[in-house]
Amino acid sequence: MKYTLFFIFCCLFSVSALATDTATLTKQVQRAAQVHLTPNVGAIKNNSRLDFYITERLDYPGRTVYGPYRADLACKSYALDSHWLIVAGTCMRVDNSDIWEYGDSQLITRFDREVFQKNGTEFTTFKNNARVMLVWSDQAQYRGPFVNVLAVSSPKQLFALEKTHTVKINTARYGRDGVRTREFDTTSAHGNYFKLDESWTQLSGTATDPLFLIAPNENEFLAGYNDGYVHYNYLRSLNDLIFPNDGLPSDTWYSLTQEDLHFIRHTVREKRPQDWERIKARLFYETTSAPYFE
Repeated sequence: MKYTLFFIFCCLFSVSALATDTATLTKQVQRAAQVHLTPNVGAIKNNSRLDFYITERLDYPGRTVYGPYRADLACKSYALDSHWLIVAGTCMRVDNSDIWEYGDSQLITRFDREVFQKNGTEFTTFKNNARVMLVWSDQAQYRGPFVNVLAVSSPKQLFALEKTHTVKINTARYGRDGVRTREFDTTSAHGNYFKLDESWTQLSGTATDPLFLIAPNENEFLAGYNDGYVHYNYLRSLNDLIFPNDGLPSDTWYSLTQEDLHFIRHTVREKRPQDWERIKARLFYETTSAPYFE
């Protein structure tokens, strides 16, 4: 008798689990069908320079402390909303280049780093992690088409989406809007890093350059960034004034992650919660059919 009851219980549990899975799948399909994404054709070209400067002090073994030195920085930014910009997190990455002599970057310690706007006031309206940087403004000063943001669990998911989506980069190698169509190197996934299938004659990406997936309906999704360094010169000479910074090229790119979507949500809700309802409709995970946050 007890075995019969156990069998009946198992059957009921299985039916219940199947019903739950089916209901969840049905809900996802219905939600995707109900979503009407705001068209954003041209978002990949809708970028602007984000200019600011930093000051740093340097410590070099056998010498006194140097600085503070000032360095101008410029990174490619995109409008996420009328009050928000999104930038590669590598924009704030510390430069690893030599300064005085070959190999000295391995010995130099940088500290007391501060960030300022071009008008000389402290730059406080930004927040970043290793992959994404957000900048916000109390004034509605950024115009669309706004980017959609696509995060994935692995670059392999981007590779799978390539079957129905077009891969494009916007490289700053020779001008602001160097939009080029690319293909993935599907053997290159390592963590959330990957490479593109490029020949030596094709323009590779540089620091803070974006990678987009273009959906069949032509909506455009920011899906990754180039992993190059922003090399900056301290303003100590005329040459530094003429060439203050340079986005170094890299053949490596990185995808955005689920953690980045939650970083965006936390930052927006902390700094300007009134913008969240608009921005959450532009955040996607694993698919371009429906936003991640309900």
